[in-house]
Amino acid sequence: MNDPRVGDHADLSSVVTELAELRREVAALARRLDGAGESIVNRLARRGFTIQRSEPLEACCFPADADAAFLDTFYEWLKKYSFRLVVRDMIREAEGFTVEDLTRYCARAQCERYVEQAVGLGLVEQAGRGRWRLAAGARDSFGETLEWFVAEFFHREFGCEAAWGITLQDTKHGGDYDVIAFVEGHLVYIEVKSAPPKHITTQEVGAFFRRVRALKPQMAIFFEDTELRMADKIVPMVEEILAGEYGPSATDYPVIRLQDELFHINHALYIVNARPDVAGNFAVCMRDFLGTRARPTAPVLTPPQAR
Repeated sequence: MNDPRVGDHADLSSVVTELAELRREVAALARRLDGAGESIVNRLARRGFTIQRSEPLEACCFPADADAAFLDTFYEWLKKYSFRLVVRDMIREAEGFTVEDLTRYCARAQCERYVEQAVGLGLVEQAGRGRWRLAAGARDSFGETLEWFVAEFFHREFGCEAAWGITLQDTKHGGDYDVIAFVEGHLVYIEVKSAPPKHITTQEVGAFFRRVRALKPQMAIFFEDTELRMADKIVPMVEEILAGEYGPSATDYPVIRLQDELFHINHALYIVNARPDVAGNFAVCMRDFLGTRARPTAPVLTPPQAR
């Protein structure tokens, strides 16, 4: 007569074996995740770059010791352009703000909901009757928070290694790089602008091109967090800079509309705004880069003097 307990023991042994295997896989995954930041360091070091400073959380508008639940929620809120505009105004009102102070670009009812949610999350705190302030204290700008958001996007949506707020040592044209990511082995550099187009200068765009040539990424993105048209000011500014630096050879770098207000240069350098949303726009550029570029390992720009 068969003992039913034999089958039970066999099943239990199989479960134990599978559990042990799962534990090994989880441990291996944890090691890979723990080494993600170091991997960025090593990848850049092999290219001759040393990171002097990176990811200054103390400059972000949220507490530097914020837990994972806070960051998950805050990241999802930042996907909304209207919320990013409100956060900019929260930062601008360093001494504290009322709901009315946040209504320049957002309806009052929506601002009230954002403030209520921000209080519940712990992003802002009471600063008097009808007044609030950032719980992390006064901040200089929204720039670092936006860089954090873009790097998180590459982490969370693309599953890529990314770091932000990077200063590289001993670079020829300034070592400040907003976001650096690695996508399927390709080095990607993202310049992040929180100011509207009217505040962007020729000098800033020119500095972006110089940093691209110094870093030699395979893909570069000039991202402006605005829903305004890139064709009105930014694209002509880029064309002017390329013409000045490359002369007749600037025709090798035509600025072409990819779709809507997204533009590309040789399917490697992209000009991007936030309309209709950041996630969708970055995804479009990534698909274009990975799917159509003929020489995915070549640098985005060649130095003018080498042509």
